[in-house]
Amino acid sequence: MIQHFLHLFIRRTHFWRTVSISEMAELYSSRMLRVMAMQMMGGFGIVYLYQLGYGVQWLAWYYVIYFGSRFLMSPLVAITVARYGPKHGTLISNLLFVLAASLMALVPVWGIVALILLVPIGGFSRSLYDVCYLVDFSKVKHIEHSGKELGIMQIIERVMTALGPILGGLVALFFGPIIMMIVAAVLMLGSALPLFFTSEPVKIHQKLTLKHFNLKVAWKPMIAQIAAGIDMNASGLMWNMFIVVVVFGAVSNSSYLQLGVLSSVALFASIIISYMYGKLVDSHKGRTLLKFSVIGDSIVYLLRPFASTPIQVAGINVANEVVTTGYMLPATRGIFDTADGLPGYRIVYITAMATMLVVGDTVAMLLLAALLTFMTDAQALTNIYFLIAPMLLLIGLHKTAVYRRGILTRFIHRV
Repeated sequence: MIQHFLHLFIRRTHFWRTVSISEMAELYSSRMLRVMAMQMMGGFGIVYLYQLGYGVQWLAWYYVIYFGSRFLMSPLVAITVARYGPKHGTLISNLLFVLAASLMALVPVWGIVALILLVPIGGFSRSLYDVCYLVDFSKVKHIEHSGKELGIMQIIERVMTALGPILGGLVALFFGPIIMMIVAAVLMLGSALPLFFTSEPVKIHQKLTLKHFNLKVAWKPMIAQIAAGIDMNASGLMWNMFIVVVVFGAVSNSSYLQLGVLSSVALFASIIISYMYGKLVDSHKGRTLLKFSVIGDSIVYLLRPFASTPIQVAGINVANEVVTTGYMLPATRGIFDTADGLPGYRIVYITAMATMLVVGDTVAMLLLAALLTFMTDAQALTNIYFLIAPMLLLIGLHKTAVYRRGILTRFIHRV
């Protein structure tokens, strides 16, 4: 039903398209369920472990190991996507996510054993999905209107991002966080099903190589992705910890619902700006949007440490939605345009971009762990944002990859 509705919606709003309407509807509906499941437990995972008694410094080092393992598994991720394709890779990822959710639920029983197993299983699942999603989208998008399609996808993601934490928070409040993870696992299992109504969008059983890979084209966006990864971590995992430790001062089952509501207040602003930003990107104003959004993002980080009430947190979340979406849409469009212009290296390039996000995650947690060696939890979680704010300006390096028209027109859809 969801896929049928999205198919009709795309037919009406994407009237220029003659192919891949079904593929885009599949991707939209799959992404909808996946984001719902991820938001039900992904953002709450660190809070859940904190509630179980694991200290902030211990958690910082644990996530350093987790993200570091994802970096090491990147070649295996690329090989898996090249061999099986992004759709089958998504199914593998989702099955592993179910196992990872089960391990998280078993932490109160198995303790450190469950957390050790969670590192490779959960890490590989997340990295594999990120690459599969981007490879799939980069192939089924429309060349001239990918900004609008990214805007629609962002709207879907934001709606699910808003509903997921609230649903997860309600389940955790009434049934406990373990049941919340089980529900998320069921949703995750079903999210891959819509993808298999059409064939794989890329050739399977590919052989990957780095020979003749154009590093000159890729190195600036790769640095930008590291900064974007720092942003994603500091506005996600780290921000949830800041709210619990600094703003709430304690954690309980009701904290999940409170976090869910606070993360959902930016829903309506996000829906409006995602569509507007998507049109700006397609009208060749992506670089300007990227520039001012990156500056705005850095300013928001300078304001984060001063949030001391739920209302202030909600305001920061709204501002974050505006600036993050503002740089994310043109940056992703730039990644897709560059991937289209690198025949034979689409999977390699997109895997490299996803890997740089993980490097950013690792850097963010390393900085937090370092601060925690000579600061209290609250002090470290506050001062980390002053340290990170200037680093985010590096996201502006994505502007070099936006709209590579010359390469694009020659090589589009040859991969």
